[in-house]
Amino acid sequence: MSDDDLHLTVLGSATPYPSADNPCSGYLVSCGDTRLWMDAGTGTLAALQRYARLDEVDAVWISHLHADHSADLLTAYYGLLFADVRLTAPIPLYGPPGIADRLAHFLTNSAERSPVESAFAVHELHDGHRTRVGGLTLTTRAVEHGVPAFAVRVETARASLVYSGDTAPCSNLTSLARDCDVLLCEAESATVPVDGPVVHHTGEDAGATASAARARGLIVTHVGRFSTAEHAVARAATAYDGPITCAAPGAVFSIGTRNDDPLPPPPVAIMTETSSLTAIRSSYDTIAADYAERFGDDLADKPLERALLAGFAELVRDVGPVADLGCGPGHVTAHLHDLGLPVFGVDLSPGMVAQARRARPGLRFDVGSMTALDLPDGALGGVVAWYSIIHLSPEELSAAVAEFHRVLAPGGHVLLAFQLWGEAVRLEEWFGHEVSLDLHPRSPEEVAALLEEAGFVPVARLLREPGAGEKVPRAHLLARRS
Repeated sequence: MSDDDLHLTVLGSATPYPSADNPCSGYLVSCGDTRLWMDAGTGTLAALQRYARLDEVDAVWISHLHADHSADLLTAYYGLLFADVRLTAPIPLYGPPGIADRLAHFLTNSAERSPVESAFAVHELHDGHRTRVGGLTLTTRAVEHGVPAFAVRVETARASLVYSGDTAPCSNLTSLARDCDVLLCEAESATVPVDGPVVHHTGEDAGATASAARARGLIVTHVGRFSTAEHAVARAATAYDGPITCAAPGAVFSIGTRNDDPLPPPPVAIMTETSSLTAIRSSYDTIAADYAERFGDDLADKPLERALLAGFAELVRDVGPVADLGCGPGHVTAHLHDLGLPVFGVDLSPGMVAQARRARPGLRFDVGSMTALDLPDGALGGVVAWYSIIHLSPEELSAAVAEFHRVLAPGGHVLLAFQLWGEAVRLEEWFGHEVSLDLHPRSPEEVAALLEEAGFVPVARLLREPGAGEKVPRAHLLARRS
């Protein structure tokens, strides 16, 4: 690693508020002795100090004035003027028009305006702005975020990095990123909004922008709360065939050595998602609102299923929390909560998770896959998969059952419900929308055998005939982890 390389250190990438282990958007870009603090979201000042003191920062560059990209300028101001930092001159601050007054409005506590310019030498950005910071050349373009917002290309003699800031896909970003070594691109949106302006990238958008720009590598960052870094990377890979990783906090990338792969190995494990799971997620994202309206109260006329869930609740109540996997609109999660269980829902579809959170704001719902759960071993007392295994291929179902066993504590129970399709069914239209879903035929004996092979002890099996509006019989299997 050469000191002349361009180094990118991820201070944080969370949005719209920091996580316990991940500050909001902020990055340290360095080359030789030059240090650039790029975006100053909540919590990034603390992370910055692992690598440099405030008085060692050569400049600050801010993409836009939303708090998750700029809030730590406020505490930096106090650090620069009223603490143990001794400035020889104000630190250059490059930001959107009005940034100095915005800071002063917040910081001023008397009739006299706070001396923002004593801490920062403010330079307002505009489309096409260009400057040098030590050994770095910065070129800025205006992007589309609903407020004044900018992307930046950071270059040395041998390397180039483009940071999107927050933006919808736009031609300015694509042209700015043309042939760059690495594109650091946000992917905040889990779905494209249908009733409002587009102001962010999805994972697919990030991949498409990288592909259109011919970027040599892509780092996905700023992934929103309705998705995960793993899913965003998997989705970006559907539109971009170059190397992709995610901006995990603390990750350091060295950009500049000309080789076949401009990115180091991923700083976190990236889930490789099958095309089947991608199709399931995309299809349920498409129909989420219609599905929630149709099935959001599906237990109301099913007393036998409510009784099964009540018995399950009695068995797991003192063992540990419960995960409702493939929770859909969250009606089963809510029912288990009403039965007194500590429960949360997980669904592959960010759109479905959004519906669940909207309908049941007091409960926890996460985006995730039952084939690769982000949970420690033995963390749960119960797992419910209520009509959510029907789309899984045989290989995916085996992986899911293995995950059920891994995350359950000894004595924990799993309760499965699934339709008994006699033959494979292909759905290409549902609720008037185009989908791509397979309904796999499987018998109670087949699923019970999978459970026993994974280490479960069978407890109960219930078969029932189709009810009103149902086409096929239903099976319910209860098993205990030994």
